[in-house]
Amino acid sequence: MKILIKNATVIKDVKTAPFKGDILINNDIIEQIEENISTPETDRIIDAAGMIAIPGFIQTHVHLAQTIFRNMAEDVSLLDWLNRYILPFESQHTAKTLYDSARLGIAELLLSGTTTIQDMETVLHTDASFKAVYEMGIRASMGNMLMDTGNDILAKNIDFLMAESETLYKKWNDTDNGRIKYVLTPRFALSCTKELFLEIRKMSDIYDIPVHSHAAENIEETKIVKQQTGYGNIEYFEKLGLCNEKLRLAHCIWLNDYEYDILKSNGVNVLHCPTANFKLGSGTAKIPEMLTKGINVSLGADGPPCNNNLNIFNEMKLAGLIQKVRLGPESMNAKEIFRLATAGGAKALGMEKEIGTLEIGKKADITILKPNVHSLFYDENSIFNSIIYSMNRDNVTYTIVDGNILVDNGILRSADIQSIIREAELSHNHFNPI
Repeated sequence: MKILIKNATVIKDVKTAPFKGDILINNDIIEQIEENISTPETDRIIDAAGMIAIPGFIQTHVHLAQTIFRNMAEDVSLLDWLNRYILPFESQHTAKTLYDSARLGIAELLLSGTTTIQDMETVLHTDASFKAVYEMGIRASMGNMLMDTGNDILAKNIDFLMAESETLYKKWNDTDNGRIKYVLTPRFALSCTKELFLEIRKMSDIYDIPVHSHAAENIEETKIVKQQTGYGNIEYFEKLGLCNEKLRLAHCIWLNDYEYDILKSNGVNVLHCPTANFKLGSGTAKIPEMLTKGINVSLGADGPPCNNNLNIFNEMKLAGLIQKVRLGPESMNAKEIFRLATAGGAKALGMEKEIGTLEIGKKADITILKPNVHSLFYDENSIFNSIIYSMNRDNVTYTIVDGNILVDNGILRSADIQSIIREAELSHNHFNPI
């Protein structure tokens, strides 16, 4: 299928000046980007006059399994949030409720311009979430939650967890033209024994599978890790042999100086979730300092019960504002924040040759924004400021993944939104409040 996007303001990346031009998509690939493409035979022409075509947003840390727990776990810190609410709720999931939760989350993500996610599921029924991702067209790296200690409700034995991981990997990894990938997802240091981490490392090494986890999110969590292991959270991962470019760690707030060096020297990727960090009272990650050291950073909304949205615009805006309070107004500019939400995410997922920028030969993952009364008055120099600080999901007009138009003129096309909402509401009623 050929799609021609005409007359857009095109942002290829943060290094190239925006320009008025056209983009030709051939099946799943960007075939041309020019100021004026002679109209070839196409299946669809999108007139994007007055709109902005950008690389699709990438969120590297979300929890689709938690979408239907939104607004159900409020005003508590991380460990209470987990033990009183999230873990008991996750234990009540069935395959049907997990499927409905994933579909609702994916709909929100696509409608707000996110084309790629890295998703951490729950322990059981993860196949249902893979099915939802497959059907709705979003690009995803994802896996089943791995935990063998710390909570009797959800923890499973190592043999069960690793067998489930291998089954999901063999069924789903690199399916649908590489759009869906499997990732090993241990919850965090407090829910995994050393023996489980070593099995995860073994499987990662054998199959070359990335590892996605949480680290140093909360000061109490970090203190307990130190008490149990004798190390800081990142130091512990290093001792386990997990620190490399395939490791993707959410949060990384409470680190000692040496741990930043571990992240840098091993190419570990940091997944920054500013709204969740503020809402749970966890703290503020030192993102400018990480970037100065050369650590790759990307963005994610985390889970709806600790956010309570999956909206990348919220994360971009807050990522800038909190650092301006910490370090001054020049500490994080809009162009850098935009990079975290696009190219930074692609690098974190090991997909920088495929997504994250608009280039000939890359995947046709494109978000098209339509400025409105709140986001007018931008030029080449201020366009990134407009996107980060003035726009929101209401500006998302088209979301294209793998050359498929999943959001078309603001309407979700890859599934029936009313059916998604109806089924999610029914599934939500399945969960018993704590």
